[in-house]
Amino acid sequence: MQTLARCGVILAAAVIFGACGGPAHDRADDIKPEAPSGTFAGTPWTMTHATVSKSDSKLSVRLFSEPVADCAQFPPEGSTAGYLLWTMPAELGRRSLKLSLTDFSSPDNQTITFVTPPSSNNISVDGIINVTQLTDTSVTFGFLAKAGTGYDVNGTITTKICP
Repeated sequence: MQTLARCGVILAAAVIFGACGGPAHDRADDIKPEAPSGTFAGTPWTMTHATVSKSDSKLSVRLFSEPVADCAQFPPEGSTAGYLLWTMPAELGRRSLKLSLTDFSSPDNQTITFVTPPSSNNISVDGIINVTQLTDTSVTFGFLAKAGTGYDVNGTITTKICP
């Protein structure tokens, strides 16, 4: 009987500790080491040009899938190709995508916007950005972002910081 009781305690402990699991999964490990690509409005999308500018302590990021002017903030007039945009602190490290609906001014808020011209936006709060290198002239970061069905991009880039 005592052996049966011990087995029950061991089984209960295994279930409890198993439910808690090990360390949390680091989503930054899921970021692909190649150019950002995925789907945009359900169609394949690959980044071909990046524009990153720095103002005060923030980085403004624009990722395009078509040729654009150097340091462009927007796609060419009349473009229908989707692009990504976001602003984030100019600092090394990981930032989870999230948005507090009770505190829009929270410094922890971080989103990525999928822009489908002329005027459709899908906001991602599912993903992560990982800045691994940052100087006054260049930045390296990886990210993954999902915004509902048909909107997901994942990859890593190194690019100059526009003046």
